[in-house]
Amino acid sequence: MLFGFVRHSKDHGCLAVIQLSHGGRQASAASTGLECVAPSPIPSPFVKRQPRELTREEIRRIQRGFALAADRAKRAGFDGVEIHGAHGYLLGEFMSPGANRRADEYGGSFENRLRMPRETVEAVRHVVGRDFIVGFRISVDEFLGPQGLEPEEACRFVQELEGLLDYVHCSAGTYETKGQGICQPVYQPAGKLLSLAARMKQAVRIPVIAVGSLDFKRAEAALEAGQADLVAIGRQQICDPEFANKAAQGRIDDIRPCCRANEGCQSGFFRVYPMRCELNPAAGRERKYRIRKTLQPKRIVILGGGCAGLEAARVGGLMGHDVVLLERSGTLGGHMNEAELPPFKEKTGAYFRWLVRQVEQSTAAVILDADTSPERIRAMKPDLLLIAVGSNYLVPPFPGKEHALYADQVLFDTGKAGNRVVVIGGGLVGCEVALTLAETRGCQVTIVEMLNGLNQNMDTSARNTMLERIERNGIQVLCSHRVEEILPDGIRCTGPEGEKRLASDTTVIAMGLKADDQNAARYESLGIPWFRIGDCKSARSFAACTEGAWRVLFQLEDL
Repeated sequence: MLFGFVRHSKDHGCLAVIQLSHGGRQASAASTGLECVAPSPIPSPFVKRQPRELTREEIRRIQRGFALAADRAKRAGFDGVEIHGAHGYLLGEFMSPGANRRADEYGGSFENRLRMPRETVEAVRHVVGRDFIVGFRISVDEFLGPQGLEPEEACRFVQELEGLLDYVHCSAGTYETKGQGICQPVYQPAGKLLSLAARMKQAVRIPVIAVGSLDFKRAEAALEAGQADLVAIGRQQICDPEFANKAAQGRIDDIRPCCRANEGCQSGFFRVYPMRCELNPAAGRERKYRIRKTLQPKRIVILGGGCAGLEAARVGGLMGHDVVLLERSGTLGGHMNEAELPPFKEKTGAYFRWLVRQVEQSTAAVILDADTSPERIRAMKPDLLLIAVGSNYLVPPFPGKEHALYADQVLFDTGKAGNRVVVIGGGLVGCEVALTLAETRGCQVTIVEMLNGLNQNMDTSARNTMLERIERNGIQVLCSHRVEEILPDGIRCTGPEGEKRLASDTTVIAMGLKADDQNAARYESLGIPWFRIGDCKSARSFAACTEGAWRVLFQLEDL
C-alpha cells in the first residue's frame, strides 16, 4: 500500500513525507490494544490510562524503532519523514515538565528533558543520511502553563537540532488542551497559531511550517508577511481534495470551505471511526461516491432549497440528471440563513454561499417563490421526487410561550432582545444564540437546559471550546432544570433544589428543530417515487443532510 501511495504522489509532482509517531500515555487502548507507556507513570487527563514508566533500555528500543521506520520509509520511496513530537505524544511528553518527572538523565533539567527526542532525531538522521528530508513537529506551546512546554523552551530545543533537521512544523496543544491547539474548532479564532510559527521563525534558520485553521487567503497572507515559509492544511483538504489544484488554477471561489465543526474528521478519529467530512460525503469513500455521468438520466424535482436540497441539486446536476429545485420562499438556504449569523460562524456562511454559487453554475434549474402544490408537482411528471422541505423550530408544551421569541427571530435581529435574556435549550442552537447575544449585545444571558449537560453529542474539542467561550462571556448555565411556565417577565422552572423564578427582559425558545412531517406528507401519495432527505426526515446536522442527498442519488443507479 505504501509503495502505491508514494508512486501515486510522485506521478502528480508531489513529495511524499510520512509522519512517525508514538502515542505514549495518550495512546488509546481501543486503537492500539497495547500497554500504555510514558516517561513517568502519570496518566493523561484526557485518555485516563495508567502508563508504565519506560526503562532506559526501552527508551533506546523506541529510538531504534523510529530509525528503522525511517529507513523503511526511505526504501519504500518516500522523500522524507516527519518525527511527531507535538500534541502530547511520547516525544512531547519527555519535553513537558508536567508529564516528565524522571530523576535520571532523561528528566528534570531542560537538557535532560530534551535528551530523548534529541537522540531520536540523531538516530533517524544517522540511518537515512543527508539526502533525505527529516522534519520535526512540535507543540510550540502546550497551553498548560509551567506544567507544559512553552515557546521559549520549544524554540531553544529546535535551535539545538537545526543541524539535523530540514524543517520544523509548529503546532500547539495536547489531547488535554486539543481544542486550543489541535484542530481548533469554530469557537476558536482561525489562524491563532500563526504567532507561534512567527516566533519560531525568528529563532531558527531552517524552514518553518505554520498550521491551524488556515484557508487560502489566510495562508497566503501568512507567507507574504514572513510568518512562515510553508503552510500545512489538513481539514480543508479533507473537505475539498481539489483544494491545491483549484488554488493553483486561481479558482478560489470554487474551493468548498471547511466549516471547522470537527464532525467526521476529528470526532471520527476519537471514536475510532473511519475518516469522514460533514460537507464532503466522499471523504474516505472515494470509490463508492465517485461522481460520474449516469447512463440513466432522470427528471428529478427537489422540493426545498435548504442544505440537503441544494446539495442534491448540485450533485444531481454533476451526474447528468435533469434537475429542477423548487423553493416556495424567495430565499435559498433554509436554516443556514440563521446558522451563519453568530459572530464565530464565518465559515458556515462561506459554505452556504459556496453551495448556492455551485448550484447556480450547475445545470440544475432553480425556481424561487415556486408553486409547490401537489397538483403542480404531478403536472411536472418527474421520475423522482426528493422531498427536502426542512424543519420548524420546536414549539414547547408549557404555557406562556406567547411571551417568548424563537431562536431565528433574535439571530436575525439581536435588537429584539433586552438586556437580561433567558435562553430555553442547551443544545447547539441554544448555546449559539446565548453566545451571539452575549458577544454582540453584551446581554446578561442564562441558559436553562433540562438535561444534565450542554450539547453533549457534539465533538469533544468543539464542545470544550464552546463551554470555555460560554464561561468567558459570563453566561449562566442551569442544567437539570425543567421549564414549567414562561412569564411576561421571566420563567418559572424546577430543578434539583425545587422551584425557582428567573427574571428576564426577553425569553428565547431554542429547543431545537422538528421535521416538517405535515408538509412532507403532502407529496408522498402522488404516485411518484420519492425520498425524504435532510431535516424533513429528521432534524439533523449538515453531515446527515449532505450524506442523505448523496446516498439517494447514488441509489438511483441501482433502481
